[in-house]
Amino acid sequence: MLIAEAIFVRYSNISLMKRLIPLLALLVGLSTLSYAQKYKNPEQYLREYSTQNRKIHKKNLLYLKSSIKGDDPRKVARYREMVIEQLKDSRTYITRVGPYGDQDVLNREYIAGLTLFIDAFENDFGIAEELTANRFNSYDDLKKYYDAVFVAEGKMMDANDKMEAAEDYFAKMNFINLVRDEEVEEEYEKLDEVTLYTRDMTLSFYRAGAQVRRFIEMAASDNKDSLQDVLGDLRKAIKESKAEIAEYANFEGNSKLYKATLYYLEELSDEVNNNLGTLADQIQNDFLDEKEYKKVQKNYERFQARNQELVEEFLETRSELIMDYLPED
Repeated sequence: MLIAEAIFVRYSNISLMKRLIPLLALLVGLSTLSYAQKYKNPEQYLREYSTQNRKIHKKNLLYLKSSIKGDDPRKVARYREMVIEQLKDSRTYITRVGPYGDQDVLNREYIAGLTLFIDAFENDFGIAEELTANRFNSYDDLKKYYDAVFVAEGKMMDANDKMEAAEDYFAKMNFINLVRDEEVEEEYEKLDEVTLYTRDMTLSFYRAGAQVRRFIEMAASDNKDSLQDVLGDLRKAIKESKAEIAEYANFEGNSKLYKATLYYLEELSDEVNNNLGTLADQIQNDFLDEKEYKKVQKNYERFQARNQELVEEFLETRSELIMDYLPED
């Protein structure tokens, strides 16, 4: 009897589920339909996207500012995770919103942009973060870091352009005067300016600085035969860096970092022309008497200490400038 009852209950449940599945599907369909139909006009529909934009940009600006300021890596990483969480939440929400009637371009392209945005933050910015700690160790490390950031920023901007283009298209098709948040745009413009400015100055500074480091390391090693070759490379680096920063000669923003970079390059030019050539010959000379050797060693240590002082002054000026552009919120 118990077996029979069990069989009856089992088949009764299956029968009940067969009846419930179409009903559940109908309820889900009605729910989706009512959600899509709740917008009275295209302006109201577009506001859903504007709301998500504000949430995304608020967290994105926190991350980008924290990154350029060189905040604690754990803080920067947490902000990146916040951006990723927001992007995924926004994608889920916008997917649920669905297209406006038969107009699906905005919804489709916006979701595609969000997906690209997520990829940039999950992967490309993550790669750049891994290179952050060692970026000032050498010119090569700095170049690798900025190359990684450039890729990440490019993908982020492509994603944002795709999303904005979709919004513009929808607004045009529905005769909506789309007004973007001027305050947010100004924040991005300021961030973009200080990012490009500091990047150009830092690369120019460290290009020449890399050759100085080579000179210092070689002078302290057992292999001193190529010191003059290093000085030739230093001259080329100084010339290239000066040409690179020349476009900032009439820069309308804060010019302190430009002046600090130019000052460093001119100091190095003076050293190369008036001191380092002779110093290289003396360092390579194995037949100096003790008095001359001490004099050469003192000159070498003076140059090394002065270079370190200029590097520290540059980094301090760089940090101060970033804070001038991007004060704490």
